[in-house]
Amino acid sequence: MTAQVSRRTRLYFPGALLLVAVLVMVAGGLTWRQQKENTRGR
Repeated sequence: MTAQVSRRTRLYFPGALLLVAVLVMVAGGLTWRQQKENTRGR
């Protein structure tokens, strides 16, 4: 059972990390765009 769990985590961990990285990148890009528009508006 432990081997099964480790195998499962080994499969899901990289995917979860990638998902988090993508979410962070998207959130950062959105906030950066908003800041850019705000500075341009002023």
